[in-house]
Amino acid sequence: MKNNDVWDEVNRPEDKQVLSVKWVLKSKFDADGNFVKAKARLVARGFSQKYGDSYEDTFSPTIRHANIRVLFALAAKNGWHIHHVDVTTAFLQGKLKEEVYIEMPCLDRSTRNGLKVCKLKRAIYGLKQASRSWYETLHAALTQMDFQRSKIESCIYFKKIEGLVIVLAVYVDDIIIFCSSLTTIGKFKADFGAKFLIRDLGRIHSYLGVRVRMKDGNIYLDQETYARKIIEKFGMTDCAPVATPMETGLSLVKDTSKPNRKQPYQKLLGCLLYLAVFTRPDLMHAVSVLSQFNTCHTDAHWGVLKRVVKYLQGTSHYSLRYSKTGDLVGFSDATWGSCHIDRRSYTGYVMLLGGGAISWQSRKQGKTALSSAEAEYVALSECAKEAVAMSNLVGELQKPIATIPVGCDNQSTIALAREEKASKSLRHVDIRYHFVKECVEKGPLRLHFVPTKSMVADVLTKPLATEEHQACIVKMGVAS
Repeated sequence: MKNNDVWDEVNRPEDKQVLSVKWVLKSKFDADGNFVKAKARLVARGFSQKYGDSYEDTFSPTIRHANIRVLFALAAKNGWHIHHVDVTTAFLQGKLKEEVYIEMPCLDRSTRNGLKVCKLKRAIYGLKQASRSWYETLHAALTQMDFQRSKIESCIYFKKIEGLVIVLAVYVDDIIIFCSSLTTIGKFKADFGAKFLIRDLGRIHSYLGVRVRMKDGNIYLDQETYARKIIEKFGMTDCAPVATPMETGLSLVKDTSKPNRKQPYQKLLGCLLYLAVFTRPDLMHAVSVLSQFNTCHTDAHWGVLKRVVKYLQGTSHYSLRYSKTGDLVGFSDATWGSCHIDRRSYTGYVMLLGGGAISWQSRKQGKTALSSAEAEYVALSECAKEAVAMSNLVGELQKPIATIPVGCDNQSTIALAREEKASKSLRHVDIRYHFVKECVEKGPLRLHFVPTKSMVADVLTKPLATEEHQACIVKMGVAS
C-alpha cells in the first residue's frame, strides 16, 4: 500500500461515507494442487458503497474462454511461444476518479481513535469500481505501447511488427503473451515491467486452474487436478468408471414435490459445469440436461449426476489437443423434441481450429420446433453467429478468412438456408434465425452435408453409445 501510494491520511469528513475494511487471508495453489504462497490482502467492504456518492460505473470485461482457446489453437498452428506474466497487486495500480474514504487499517484495533481516515488515491480490492479502474489503467498503458484492442474481444490486444504479431490475452491481472519471437516477448516484458510491478512466470504452465502442456508441437489443455478434487470431494474415489456420461434413451422428468436437500446436487453440478465450459466438451450435454432439475431433483436425478462423476473417474486425464493442422470449421446439429419435459429440441454446435474444439454449445432451444428441419435450422443459426465471430477474430490477428465450412446432417435445412427450397415451412420462425441465410448468401459460411455418423456435434445433442461417443470426442480433439 505504501509503495503504491494508495492513500492520504486525512481527518474524518463529516459529510462523506467512510468504508470499513477487513483482512482476507488465503492460501494459493497451482494447477497441480501444490502450495504456492500465503496471501494477506486488505479489502474494503464495498457492499456498503452508495451509488452516485462513492462509485458510478463498475463494468469491466473479462475474456471469453472460447477466445483464449482460439489463441492457443493459433499458437499450435503457427508455432508461437506462450509466456505468462502476473501484475502484482493489480487493483492498486488503478487510478481512482471518485472521492472514497476508508477506515485506518490498524492491525491493533484498540489503537484506532477514529479521528483519522484514509482518502484513497488508487482503487483497492473490494471497491465496486476497482476492477474497472484497473482495466482502464491497463488499457491506457497498452495503447501507449502501440497495442490495438481487438474489435471482437475487449481483453485481447495485439501489435504487428515487421511481419510478426504479438498478442496479449488479459484476464484481470493475468496476461498471456503469444508471439513467434522470444526477443519480442522479452522486450514487451521489459517495457511493461517499467510501467507496472509484474512477476515474470516464464513459459506458461497453467492459467485459471487449467494446465497447459506442449509436446511434439501440440498444445494440451486439461483440468486433471480439479477433476480429481471433484471425485474426492464428493466421496467417489472408489467408484467404478463408466464409458459414457449418460445412458442412451434416458428420460428425466421434474418432481413437483420438494427436492432432497441433503444431496449436494447444485454444488456437484456447478463443479462439473466449470469443467464442461473450460476443457471438457464431452460433459457439456449431460451438464446442460441435468441443470434443468436444480430445484426439482429426486434420487433418480442424483443417480444420473453421480454417473457423470463415474465417467469422470475414468477420463479425468482427458485434455483438449491443438495441432499444426486443421483450419477453422464448424458442425451444427439438433435433436428434435428430445426434451421430455416440454418437447423442445436441443441445439449442439462445435467450432474446431487446429484440430481441437475452440467453442461449443449444448442448449435447449427457446422455441418449440415443428419439424426436425426447423430444429436444425435454429441450431444452424446459432452456429453461424459463433462461426462469424471466430472467423473475425482469427482474421483480425492473421489474414481474413474468406469462407468457413459448416457441416449439417439435414439436407432440407441446408436447402432452406441456401433458399433452394421454398421457405413456406419457416414463415413463422423468428427473423433472427434467418441470419444464417445472409451468411450463406454473402459468403462467410459454406454449408455442406455431413452424414449423422460423421457429425461431430452429435454428442452435444443427446446421449450416445460408447463407440459413437468416443468417435465424436476424438474428432473434437479431446485426447486421453
